Amino acid sequence: MTKSIERWSGLFWAVAVFVAIAFVWEGSIWLFQIPAFLLPPLQDVFGNVIRLPGFFALHTAYTLGAALLGFIIAVVLGILFALIIVSSTAVERVFLTLLTVINSVPKVAVAPLFVLWLGVGVAPKAAMAVLMAIFVIVVDVVVGMRSVDPEIIDMARINQASPLAIFWRIKLPNALPHLFGALRVAASLAVVGAIVAEFIGGQRGLGYVILLAQGRLDAAQAFAGIFILSVMATALCYAVVWAERFVIPWHASHRAVQAKA
Repeated sequence: MTKSIERWSGLFWAVAVFVAIAFVWEGSIWLFQIPAFLLPPLQDVFGNVIRLPGFFALHTAYTLGAALLGFIIAVVLGILFALIIVSSTAVERVFLTLLTVINSVPKVAVAPLFVLWLGVGVAPKAAMAVLMAIFVIVVDVVVGMRSVDPEIIDMARINQASPLAIFWRIKLPNALPHLFGALRVAASLAVVGAIVAEFIGGQRGLGYVILLAQGRLDAAQAFAGIFILSVMATALCYAVVWAERFVIPWHASHRAVQAKA
């Protein structure tokens, strides 16, 4: 009963926030007489999506595909790099320093190079998504594996556990909560990376739609693209949350939710 009440309460507050934003949006347009090419009415924004469903679906699918491809590659490479880093202190210094330097480079400055090297297809979008998402995955997985109590590792070795068994049964389960925390952030960053690449050299995708609308001073279409992007990033984040509950139901945060139910 308590769990059901909490769900309905969360839904109520989410709807209330959206209603408040819509009220402020429309009220600002009416009060300050803002022209439509600067801040369009919400009916024009959603009217664009309703009037051109195929157009937006095509470009949404393209951006989502590029972001998901980059996200999956970032997860695989991020976990692999984390395993390499925790294998040696010397390797950790070199790899983390290198990743920090790469992460500090402004992504907008790198995007034109990806377009130059990989063309204007899906490859530079996926590469940009990888670049945006991989750093947080590597760092969080390394922290998760490094935070295992040394006494637990020593006890496992005393019981003649192999390095592989220690990894699978101790280090990996300890790193999974950190990994899923990183994936929530990385999912949104992958979408941002794909959009940045589409801004630089895209012929399809929601980034291209927004740039096209900017050239025509069509703020309604631009906001429609931004709205779809926000929904996409939110959906990816909730997908990670659902996967986390399925993979690590034993974690303290999920046990707390179950206890309240």
